[in-house]
Amino acid sequence: MALTFEYKPGMSLVDPWPFTVTRSTANYFIDKTGTLVQAAANTLRDRHYPFGLGSAIRTTLCEPSTVNSLLNSQAWTAAQWVSSLLTTTDNQTAAPDGTTTASKLVPDITNSSQHLVQQSNPAITITANENVAISVFLKAGAYSGARLICVDNGATTAFTSAVDLLTGTFTGQTVTGAGVVIGRAITPLANGWYWVQLWGQLNNSVTTAIFRVAVFNTGAAAGAVTAFAGDTTSGIFGWGAQLERFGAIQGPSTSYIPTTTGVLGRNPDQATTPWPYQTQPLWGYAKMVDLGWTQRADFGQLCALQDAGQNSPKVRLITGSGTAGQNPGQSRFNYNIFAGASQPAQQSAAIVGGGATPVAYDTVELFFRLFADTTTEIQRYINGGAVATGSSSSSDFLDFSAPTLLFLTLGAHVGLLSLKLGFGTAPVVTLAQGAAV
Repeated sequence: MALTFEYKPGMSLVDPWPFTVTRSTANYFIDKTGTLVQAAANTLRDRHYPFGLGSAIRTTLCEPSTVNSLLNSQAWTAAQWVSSLLTTTDNQTAAPDGTTTASKLVPDITNSSQHLVQQSNPAITITANENVAISVFLKAGAYSGARLICVDNGATTAFTSAVDLLTGTFTGQTVTGAGVVIGRAITPLANGWYWVQLWGQLNNSVTTAIFRVAVFNTGAAAGAVTAFAGDTTSGIFGWGAQLERFGAIQGPSTSYIPTTTGVLGRNPDQATTPWPYQTQPLWGYAKMVDLGWTQRADFGQLCALQDAGQNSPKVRLITGSGTAGQNPGQSRFNYNIFAGASQPAQQSAAIVGGGATPVAYDTVELFFRLFADTTTEIQRYINGGAVATGSSSSSDFLDFSAPTLLFLTLGAHVGLLSLKLGFGTAPVVTLAQGAAV
């Protein structure tokens, strides 16, 4: 067996494999200290720790393009933000990125459960019934409870979740009207900060969305929505608000995109390297943290061999795909061979991924084999469960002209841990063997 390629986060991108990295914007990742760090444009985010402070799992962060629809995401006293029964003051403490730009949210003396700040001037325009993801960085002060809320302009439908900022745990979840919570997550960061994510649907054909953070004196009070009177000095800290619109695609929040007076987007990650071998029997292995791929029900390439001059990859080694609007459990991990550049002529080995209710932050391992008769097989392993296997019928081998190996691109939303391709005489026939090579 001759191993031809292996990628791991942190490896050299010039020796022995010359990589070209494309992402035209600078974007954030979480480093091993739990600090939010920005990677320059056209640089792999290969020091990302998706589980935050205290985790030893280092990945390469790969995300699709998206837009933060909130304005002045760090300046919560700007005109777009409206405070109710609390005082908001900007630049009061160090934010997750180390800059002194976090806002302090201090409830007033009114006995209420509606001490909040929201971006409602104006509300964000959305498509009726589309999927929305909201996220924010929060830190306890003298108070430690908060609710993250997405609500329409008429307050007829909403989805919301409460958090205890001392323990970093959710303490409640509610919906109003036709609102639906699809998922939520909390990531611990340095200096007591937490990145809180919530995603779902407002439904009821509403076409506006408002981002809110409500402050409570304790996490338990936030969970129970208990009224209280503030003391005019105690509060919590907030920073980095984000609202992402995904249309018919279900998906969790992606990494933070800072904004000022206009919306701002992020371009997808992509890396390519020359591939000096023609198509032949081979095997491949990938290990990743699923940051929402199975939930997004979106097309995403984790690895592909692409023929120069063709619009479609001739061999797409490992992908996740599904149909927008489907149950996200219908997302697939698969292996495709194209008869030329035409996707309808593909041969595909597919395995439905994640189950009926897939969970973000699953650890997923994938293994495929392309045999000499061009039949294919793929194996999938999620969070220590049983290995699932799928296979396909045969297709003709395809010769490449100026082939390249491409990975981390389009709709993929993963933290890549390992990627291997190999061929030769010694059998590598199982996922476990591919992982061990």
